[in-house]
Amino acid sequence: MTSKRLAIIALLCGALACSRAAAAAPKQASFWFDGVLRTGQYYVPDGLPAAPVPLVIQLHGGGGDSDSAMEFTCELRWNELADRDKFIVVYPEGVDDHWHDCRGDLSDLPDSDDVGFVSAIIDRASLYFDIDPERIYAAGMSNGSMMSLRLATELSDRIAAVAGAAGYAAAVNDCGAPQQPISIMLCAGDDDPIVPYEGGEIAFSRGTVLSAHDTVRLWAEFLGVDPGPTVEPLPNLVPGDHSTVIRYLFGGGAEGTEIAFYDVAGGGHAWPGPTQFSWLWRLLNGWKNQDIVYVDEAWAFFQQHTLSQ
Repeated sequence: MTSKRLAIIALLCGALACSRAAAAAPKQASFWFDGVLRTGQYYVPDGLPAAPVPLVIQLHGGGGDSDSAMEFTCELRWNELADRDKFIVVYPEGVDDHWHDCRGDLSDLPDSDDVGFVSAIIDRASLYFDIDPERIYAAGMSNGSMMSLRLATELSDRIAAVAGAAGYAAAVNDCGAPQQPISIMLCAGDDDPIVPYEGGEIAFSRGTVLSAHDTVRLWAEFLGVDPGPTVEPLPNLVPGDHSTVIRYLFGGGAEGTEIAFYDVAGGGHAWPGPTQFSWLWRLLNGWKNQDIVYVDEAWAFFQQHTLSQ
């Protein structure tokens, strides 16, 4: 067992009760859920207001952990925004570093109740902090993106909006139909060597997904959004990243919901942000778009939506 795991386990189930005075740095936490010790990290900025604050839950990709979600994927940007705008961020970890998303044709996903786990995270955070139940959000990369879509399907009574990147709806779907309207944000690179933009089999035989466009279409039909989106080509600020972004915004959905789709021409298996991949990571995953900071885009999107819309 790694020293990191031992350090997390050493924290008692009440770790989230740490005082706010000791915040302004990520903290590790763990608690037992469904017979398994679940772990992760959370970030509480200094100077929280004497009023309910939003909660953002960021999910790592397959094989990742809370560190990779916070530092590699999001480049610590969620923590910076939390400092600025005063909200709490949680970086939970999946069982065996994976999330039990909706892929029905992948037998080795962990048999874990991750929807229930996320719901328990919300409960525990609300015990120790003044969380606004109308402003709870989830985001994720790759396997975490697919898990975010599962949360949109099965936890829409608690989560106001989700954002995902490089992970689409399962082609063989073990989850039920969406339960109630929720706003969706999705980012997809059309040169992704891991999760196919056009749909089909994920690399290394990790099950199959719908295409990025079919995923958007599935949610558009459920939400009843306007069929003609607002189309906005975004500035190509970093030509050296070999990619450009077009944002499609589908408004007019049920109960004020909408879909934002970031279509990245030339983009790889990536969550857009300031720092380009190393040459080796780029060889495996393709180019990372640097024209947008996807955390900033997600936060702006989240701020437009509450649970009651």
